[in-house]
Amino acid sequence: MTTTKQAAEPPRHRAALLRVGIVPVLLILAIAGCSGGGDRSQNEPVGTTSESSPFRVGHEPEGYRMVQAGRGGITQTWGDDTAGNDEPVTVLAPAGEGPGGPGEVRVSTFGYEGLQGELAQGSQGYVIGNPEAFKLDGGDAFYSAPFEYGGRRRPADLVVDAGDGVGIRVESVEASRRELAGVAEKVQVPDDNWEAPVVADPPGDLEVVGSADADVKLSIKASPGPYTDFLPAGDRGHSAVWAQPITFGAWRAETGTVVVTTLPGRALDLDAAAASLRGLDEREEEPTIRRVDVAGRPGLVIDFERGEDRAVVSSTPGGDLLLVVAHGATMPTAEDLVAVAASVEPATAAEWEQMVVTARGGPGLAPDLGAVELQRGKAGDIEWLLQAVDAARF
Repeated sequence: MTTTKQAAEPPRHRAALLRVGIVPVLLILAIAGCSGGGDRSQNEPVGTTSESSPFRVGHEPEGYRMVQAGRGGITQTWGDDTAGNDEPVTVLAPAGEGPGGPGEVRVSTFGYEGLQGELAQGSQGYVIGNPEAFKLDGGDAFYSAPFEYGGRRRPADLVVDAGDGVGIRVESVEASRRELAGVAEKVQVPDDNWEAPVVADPPGDLEVVGSADADVKLSIKASPGPYTDFLPAGDRGHSAVWAQPITFGAWRAETGTVVVTTLPGRALDLDAAAASLRGLDEREEEPTIRRVDVAGRPGLVIDFERGEDRAVVSSTPGGDLLLVVAHGATMPTAEDLVAVAASVEPATAAEWEQMVVTARGGPGLAPDLGAVELQRGKAGDIEWLLQAVDAARF
């Protein structure tokens, strides 16, 4: 197989499921153990920053080699009739109950202009053809009562038109249509579709548990791949990939990778981690979460059921959200990933640029690890290189 590289900055890519290996799943997470990780309040962001920063890693994963570094390559899927939406989420619960209980209410936003069924298609009941249409404050709304589909119980679901092609989704196992509508009326939609909706004054005894921007789930679930400059993280992030080399320095994602990513610090509240990973697929996966201390900062270790994904979620000393995610058949222990996370520190622009150059194999255009150069040339100001790679390594 031959591939072509170019020296110019690669374009951003949509979050196509096949390209980056994102598997949409329903994730029902149980928090195991609440000790450790320092003191923090409910509804408190992991970090403080509104933009992510470059970083350096003092303790690289043992037996791995850095193979990629740069800005995240995933752009948000929004109102796509095939791929759907990458929805940011805010979680509410009755006072004293906390997340994950029967009274939990999940609020998210989505785009509907590209959907054939428009706003109605955003409703969970659309898959069985029976969302109930009505008007809420003069705008279109669709309600679906809880129902069985794909082997699991779907929660009650209300979608409301927020204008400008944006819908508000409110869902809960227990809440009535009137209660969901009461929550929807309190929702404020941010200008940035990545960001979670704001519920400043929840009705009744509900309180905000936390929120998660859309790129948190994408950056945890996306897998890296060789022979590309694409970085498996949201495009607001900085990311670097370490891989276990196989023959002649080449690597495969399924063999084992560790991805370190920084995102804006305000992108996630730890208490909303479960809801940020929840999808709408029929399959179920039950990861476990435990709280840990990461260099004196609160964090989580997330282990996924199939045993091929493990993540440490915390913050950097500079206040960014920090994700250290292992994928593949073999991976470091949770303690090793925590050690990697604890060693992450802010980097200068020059240090980050050197890290990117090092990951690409040095300055100038060069073949990828394990690839053989066949030809190179220029097209205008763009330098290109044709290389041969073993197709079995993809």
